[in-house]
Amino acid sequence: MSEANNLAKVQQLSKIAKENPKDIEFIRDHLTLRNRQIFDSILKEKKVKAKKAHRVKASKSVKPMMVTVMNEARLAAELSVALAKNNKNKTIAILDADRFNPKLNTYLNAKSYIKSVYTHLDFQRTTGLNLLIDASHKHVLTKKYAQHLSLRVKGYKNIHYFSGSYMLEDYEYYKLEDFRQIIKFLKSTYDLVIVHTNDFIYDAFTVHSLIGSDVNLIPCKGLMHDVKEKTKCMTFLEKKQRVTSDKNIYVLFNHDKKRHINKRLLNQAMDEKFLSISYLKQRDVDSSQYNLTRHMKKRVLKEYSQLMKSIDQVIS
Repeated sequence: MSEANNLAKVQQLSKIAKENPKDIEFIRDHLTLRNRQIFDSILKEKKVKAKKAHRVKASKSVKPMMVTVMNEARLAAELSVALAKNNKNKTIAILDADRFNPKLNTYLNAKSYIKSVYTHLDFQRTTGLNLLIDASHKHVLTKKYAQHLSLRVKGYKNIHYFSGSYMLEDYEYYKLEDFRQIIKFLKSTYDLVIVHTNDFIYDAFTVHSLIGSDVNLIPCKGLMHDVKEKTKCMTFLEKKQRVTSDKNIYVLFNHDKKRHINKRLLNQAMDEKFLSISYLKQRDVDSSQYNLTRHMKKRVLKEYSQLMKSIDQVIS
């Protein structure tokens, strides 16, 4: 690399550091001695200082676990926020593994691409999932590096969001073994892991997530035909893929008592037990901000606290 190109690279990194002071030490650790001196001198001129970490008070927490949420990004996003609020001393990783239609970024009010990493990947592929796999291939995947690859969720410092693949044409090129390694790494690194998948029962990422989780949340729309379809799929997966039914929790998500099936009658009629997250008009509003995760109300948090109690019962 020429001296001019090298200087431009360091200047670009200093610009990133100015915008993200918390990443200064990470960037310094990955520079040569000469580039570190240049980097430090540029920062000194700009008077950029690394932010000190805030102490977080201990709070009542759930056990370490991995939860798979099948094809309901709103539920996955809201759950991550509820967990973050109730477990401020725990780190939470949320991964979008839906390769058909990833949209966690919308419901977490987060970005989709990581700009602060130099990589051979083109910009449309600089997502958390792709960069985690790339780092694993290069044997540089550490806790500190993973945190650098995660996208921040405003208002929740303990949520680390890893965006998925937005290129449908890349679907066939992913390898299950790579995904296995990423899941294994996240489970060993974070206190709580949430993986959002599609509901295609022949998708390798979906099946592996359902098998490898501690708890599976199976959202239903509150309509009998949808409930029957979901229970039928999970029965099939138990027989064919050994996704044990005792760790599945069926959730009537956005359940409207006036329009949807009666939960009490449903629990009497079916072998499975159903929980519900009540209907809120805000979930159907198309806007630039998803307010249920930006400002979660107490009554919504209360429902998720009940869901978390059921999750805790499954893993206890």
